[in-house]
Amino acid sequence: MRTLLALCLAVGLIGLARAQEKRPGTPAEQIKAIEKDFKTILDNANQELPKMAPDKRPEMIKTVREKFGKLVDEAAALATANPDDAAATPALAFVASRAGFSPTGGPAGAKAAATLKEKHLEKAGIAPALQVLSSSEPNGKDLLRRVLEKNKDKAAQGAAAFLLGSLLIDESDRAPAGKGPDLAKEGEALLVRVEKEFADVTLDDQPLGKQATDKLYVVRNLAVGKTAPDVEGTDLDGKKVKLSSYRGKVVVVDIWATWCGPCKAMIPHEREMVKKLEKKPFVLLSVSADAKKETLTDFLKDTPMPWSHWWDGLNGPVGQAFKVEFFPNIYVIDAKGVIRHKQVRGAELEKAVEELIKEAEGGKG
Repeated sequence: MRTLLALCLAVGLIGLARAQEKRPGTPAEQIKAIEKDFKTILDNANQELPKMAPDKRPEMIKTVREKFGKLVDEAAALATANPDDAAATPALAFVASRAGFSPTGGPAGAKAAATLKEKHLEKAGIAPALQVLSSSEPNGKDLLRRVLEKNKDKAAQGAAAFLLGSLLIDESDRAPAGKGPDLAKEGEALLVRVEKEFADVTLDDQPLGKQATDKLYVVRNLAVGKTAPDVEGTDLDGKKVKLSSYRGKVVVVDIWATWCGPCKAMIPHEREMVKKLEKKPFVLLSVSADAKKETLTDFLKDTPMPWSHWWDGLNGPVGQAFKVEFFPNIYVIDAKGVIRHKQVRGAELEKAVEELIKEAEGGKG
């Protein structure tokens, strides 16, 4: 899946055809050209954004989001003008899945999603929109199961199997006692099927086989109840430190980046939590995915974060060990090194930490 960097802060350096200028070619050729323009921007974003000075980003982001808006409008117009053409499904899928990039695309995205659910679930070309469609449903699993059962398009089947398997595995980490294993088992079986039947299908420009393998690694090695990987990171002094060196303490591993808004929003509460628990067997370990170490150290000069820090960089050993796909990425590890909670924040995070500290202090951890 795409990184949060590409999804949230896309910056491109290319010009795009204006929405009001009709592209040449058939409807199918036009939607492929629209998708190609969008991909080019995202590829440039992943290369250019980490290199940019923070004060240069907002205006560039604004400009590119406007270009994204034109692409969304163009795809919506294409679908409206060709409702009976096979290209209508991928055009609507583009609008539904990409509207969030546009400052004005919300209504168009909602309309496209509704049309896809009503008329296109069994048609080819819907795969790119399945994540958005299933996440907007009260029970997205039913929608994915319907696509998997009824849609004969290999790309749609593969995407549905992967997304359903991933959703079940994610739910298993949060499930009430006793229900998690069954959800994880069903999810794992679907991902194994993806590896066997749909490995060559792409979703978000990545082969489903690799995505399924990565997700299977997560369920087999990073699920709640598994021992956390003993990854070695680098602290701000350049010293190598193993995660196991914190054994005997409750550890919150917070993998983040200075450009991540939700990550920064956690800092005030984290600061309060660290102060509250300063004499307890507890470590908050923030692991930065910023491209440059200096970006992190400069940020810390102006934003107090008085706890342990590692700098991991892009695609560093910590991010790879924890298969990070989004930020913040949070693991709560007990005093014995076992993963006990994942992706919790705020009051839920603090409650989880306090309960594990009581275990550790009582000799149960």
